Amino acid sequence: MNNRIITISREFGSGGRTIGKMAAEKLGIPYYDKDLVKKVAVETGFDESYIEKQGEDAPSKSIFGYAFAARGMNGAMNGMSADDFLWVIQRNVILDLAEKGPCVIVGRCADYILKERTDCLNVFVHAAAETRAERIVRLYGETEKSPAKRLEEKDKKREVYYKYYTGQVWGMAKIRHLPGQRKAGPGPVCGAHYRAHESPPGGRKRVIHRSTATGTEQKKPLYQYFYLLIQRLLLLN
Repeated sequence: MNNRIITISREFGSGGRTIGKMAAEKLGIPYYDKDLVKKVAVETGFDESYIEKQGEDAPSKSIFGYAFAARGMNGAMNGMSADDFLWVIQRNVILDLAEKGPCVIVGRCADYILKERTDCLNVFVHAAAETRAERIVRLYGETEKSPAKRLEEKDKKREVYYKYYTGQVWGMAKIRHLPGQRKAGPGPVCGAHYRAHESPPGGRKRVIHRSTATGTEQKKPLYQYFYLLIQRLLLLN
């Protein structure tokens, strides 16, 4: 398996964590999401709940929110803000995990952090807004904010965080090798549409495409489509 590391970035409510966990289980490799947070907590001394939120979300929907971040003294966090200190430690943890062997890493700019590796398969998961809205209400319950507002705020903070620390645009296909989209459809789960791009030795681009599922195939869970395509791509390498 040439693509040893799989990174999964995702829109809020798209099911990226579920996809990542199931893919890791099927491939028999470690899955890092909550465990990554725990490792960063040990290294930083920060509370896990703080890392869970601040490790991939900006403090506000504007990049200017970082301008008001308090800085530590020279002896504390090397004079960096808590956000910057967290970024540095989290980056080092992700690099270390990738060195240890095959794994799936969810979020936290892992695709960018590991961009120099030639054995990394980067995935971005997105879905129709109505599908994501239904999913977050089902999983996390109702709040004072509407589901649409919750989606917009969460994704905007992820976008700003990614831009601030990488200088790149969150979700761009140039960084990801396999974007996956969940589309609305009949039944409890939806059809899926994926397109994979990767460049094998010799420079030719190989493309894998699956159109929207029809008929009885629409009843399959999203992760099954996604895993089959990941497996196929890995076997082609």
